[in-house]
Amino acid sequence: MAKAYRAMLNFLEDQKIGIGAKEIIGYGHSIGGGSQSDALKKHPLKKDIKYVFVKSRSFSTLYRTAIHVTYRPLAFFGKNLRMEYEFLQSF
Repeated sequence: MAKAYRAMLNFLEDQKIGIGAKEIIGYGHSIGGGSQSDALKKHPLKKDIKYVFVKSRSFSTLYRTAIHVTYRPLAFFGKNLRMEYEFLQSF
């Protein structure tokens, strides 16, 4: 999902084969906020483009969310298999 988010940003930013946007507003809801955060860790933002990134009802880490909505063994496997999004690290 993060790879798709980065591809979308590249398309919006690209002047030749993309949109060539000067302002980009990104919205991440729930797990989409985690995908957005993961994508932004690796995507270099352009100085000539204005960005706003909004997260709605997201989480601090996917691991902590899994503890609350499933049971601990499943959360343990998710963390140890590196299936982790960390929302707060993107700031």
